[in-house]
Amino acid sequence: VRMGSMNPPVCNDQLQAIAVDGTYAYVLYYNQQYLSSSLQILDVSQPLQPVQKSAYPVRGKAFDVRVVDTVAYLTTRFVGFHVIDVSQPEAPVRVAVYDQIAEGIAVINGYAYLATFLGLRVIDVRVPVSLALTGQYNTIGSLAGLQVIDNVAYALEAGTVEGSTPALHVIDVRDVSQPTGPMPLGSYPTGELHGLPGGGVEVRQSHAYVATYRGLQVIDVSNPGLPTLVGRVAAESEFGVQVEGAYAYSRNRSQLTIIDVSNRATPTVRGRYEMSYAYSPAGWEVVGSYAYLAVPNAGNPIAGLVVLDVSNPDSPVRVGNYSTAGYAQDVCVVGSYAYV
Repeated sequence: VRMGSMNPPVCNDQLQAIAVDGTYAYVLYYNQQYLSSSLQILDVSQPLQPVQKSAYPVRGKAFDVRVVDTVAYLTTRFVGFHVIDVSQPEAPVRVAVYDQIAEGIAVINGYAYLATFLGLRVIDVRVPVSLALTGQYNTIGSLAGLQVIDNVAYALEAGTVEGSTPALHVIDVRDVSQPTGPMPLGSYPTGELHGLPGGGVEVRQSHAYVATYRGLQVIDVSNPGLPTLVGRVAAESEFGVQVEGAYAYSRNRSQLTIIDVSNRATPTVRGRYEMSYAYSPAGWEVVGSYAYLAVPNAGNPIAGLVVLDVSNPDSPVRVGNYSTAGYAQDVCVVGSYAYV
């Protein structure tokens, strides 16, 4: 059931990313015609009547947003890494901009980890008005995935440009303030191209689940200096991977695949849900026994928000569908609400 909605600021605006923090939703739009972006801040405390509080304009294309302690962190392709004070939702204030283009981002303990076109960059954001690059790990090509856990960064090199090798890099980021950091610990050449920036890698219980165009790879990273492939399965995963319990979920442009990873050496496809072909990137999320998929419209008979019951991994079933008026591109599930 739709509780409430807000139209994009301009008719042709494309949604790039959504972040929800408390009673506010932070919605990032890009307008290709005008080559500009905007961060819309919405009060969603009353789901039936979301209210736009403000908009923060950005030149060029913005990619991702994270919000931590009333500070929004924004990555862009052309105009750097933005830090925005959103403590007053009606009047967001730019605190600083660091000259670093990036796509993905993680913010942990006062440091921003940026997935860039040339590897990992670590920015000290503890004093937002004085951003500082404290470490970097260079790759030849862009990163298709990044996760930071217990002072170790897992960076997935896409391998989509000449000279770049698709690989999982394991990097020590314990003390990035030292001239020697971040320090490479090990890497594993996956040998298969990786897809869109974002959820290309997920690490659970000392194993990295890596999404590729051809399938899912399970890599043992318990010894960071020697990542080792332990299992793989054919399941196109260009839209990324998520792991819930004994199952990994991967998505490409036309289907969601459920993979049993209880035995990591022999991951096995249990079920698939076919959907209309998605001509552009689309977000998705698995929470408990349900998968929430943003399905771009583009003439699809079933588009918008699609909800699947995945409690029976052998036979995922569509249990809900809400057709959005606009082009569904991302979804964020918080509590009993989905923001599309």
